[in-house]
Amino acid sequence: MEMSFVVLKHDKAVELGKEGTDKMASVWKGMMENGGLNANVYAVDPGRMLFVTQGAGLVGKVKEFVFQQEETDWWEYQSKQYYPPGRTKALMDNDERKKAEEKLGWRQPAAPKDKPSKKKGKNKKGEL
Repeated sequence: MEMSFVVLKHDKAVELGKEGTDKMASVWKGMMENGGLNANVYAVDPGRMLFVTQGAGLVGKVKEFVFQQEETDWWEYQSKQYYPPGRTKALMDNDERKKAEEKLGWRQPAAPKDKPSKKKGKNKKGEL
């Protein structure tokens, strides 16, 4: 079993929302089946889809398919991002995208990292 993800262009993700992304996942699954590619497609967030394939070489065919779709910002496989032909980076970097998703209410703001506090006056056993 192989898993990969596609992230849509941000403006398309905003336009579609989660419900529209669900519909697009269904349409893309049908398009791939019509082309002889068997993959399960799940909308995991607005503008993000998970592809699950079982079989040698199918993940490469998913990559080829998603790069033919104009809505694709990037495709991710084994924690590495790949971009459509002619591009070397995402249209919106991860930090910008996270901030925009927080504003839209799609993502919770990251919790601030607390610095460890140093308590004075007691050792590990609670003695002075």
